[in-house]
Amino acid sequence: MPERKAISRESKRDAMLAVIGLLGAILGSGATYLAAHEAVESSLRQQVSQLSEQRVQAAREKRGATYSSLLDNSLEYAAAAVAVQDNSDRVLHDLRQRSDSPLIATVATAQARFQRSLGDVFVYGSSAGVDQAERLAGVFGTSVGHVYLSGADYRQGFDRVRFQEEYRSFQKLMCREVAAVPRGDC
Repeated sequence: MPERKAISRESKRDAMLAVIGLLGAILGSGATYLAAHEAVESSLRQQVSQLSEQRVQAAREKRGATYSSLLDNSLEYAAAAVAVQDNSDRVLHDLRQRSDSPLIATVATAQARFQRSLGDVFVYGSSAGVDQAERLAGVFGTSVGHVYLSGADYRQGFDRVRFQEEYRSFQKLMCREVAAVPRGDC
């Protein structure tokens, strides 16, 4: 009978070792799972961060193109408005002699481009960009063609000095919003 106890003790010891080994394997598998899970989560966070950075960069590029277009079109519109102001007698003469004026047609085309740019700023610009674009647009007053056709004097519709001020303000806003690292004087 003493031999049986020895076998029984060995069996218990073997069983305990098997249980300990099994628990070790379970704990090791759990630790491996947690490490793998954390690696996947970290990779997902990194991908989300990268996508977010790409969206910010794409938005900055689109905003930059939109703001540049607005500034370019505002210069074209301003040049056309100045040409009408400086040649108002000729424009009025043209309109009395016929129903159109080349200068008015130029202004109308420039105005349409500027209006499209304003629409783009409304879609792609920041709230501050939209506000500044509206201030820039306010410099132009009423539609040139409409003003002349109604017999009003366009010279009071466009303020050159205010245009320069609003144009510069928009440039500064563009510098702050579009540059990856804005200058201190933006």
